[in-house]
Amino acid sequence: MVTIQMGERIVYKKLSKTQFIALNALFLAIILLSLAFPLQFGPVSLAILPVLTAIVATAAFGLKNGLVAGSMFGMISFIGSFIAPSLLAQAFRNPIISLLPRILIPVVVYVVINGLNKLFPKLKHPIIFAIGAIAGVVTNTVGVIGFILLFNFGSQFGYLDASVVIGWEWMVTILITNSIAELVACLILTPPITMALKAAMKKGTRVVKD
Repeated sequence: MVTIQMGERIVYKKLSKTQFIALNALFLAIILLSLAFPLQFGPVSLAILPVLTAIVATAAFGLKNGLVAGSMFGMISFIGSFIAPSLLAQAFRNPIISLLPRILIPVVVYVVINGLNKLFPKLKHPIIFAIGAIAGVVTNTVGVIGFILLFNFGSQFGYLDASVVIGWEWMVTILITNSIAELVACLILTPPITMALKAAMKKGTRVVKD
């Protein structure tokens, strides 16, 4: 679905089948590329691009496209945990950890964006998209870290020369090195990317009036 702006409303219009396939193929390529060549901070892998993709897909094109992007992110994380060794690969073999938080990203982003748009109709769209991005990152962070702690607290994982014990110290390290970077990046990038995509797709889009 394409978002367009008429007055203060964020409106969605159904994409054509060709547009839907093309957009989600692009999202899949971005997610695959980012997971194949992840950003590394020491032994920690950052998931900035996949998270950003799920958020932008929802903010710019609606819940359906967001769910596709989030599901692809989760499925690739799950499959990758078996074929691409990493420090936390064993933890991500649990689909609750690898899949559920990624599917929830677009749900939360969609609810937050549309809720803010209805409650505060005069709030500028870039601000709404920025708040939606924060909600999406927090959903992913709380879901992934929370479930890893729930299912693996006290467990030790290792890969190559690195090892980690899942516990409160690990949680703080992840929040400092990983989650803050993802939050800042998505907060800064989501509004301009979403607005640019809206502008690019606006041509030929039917305007829905209040």
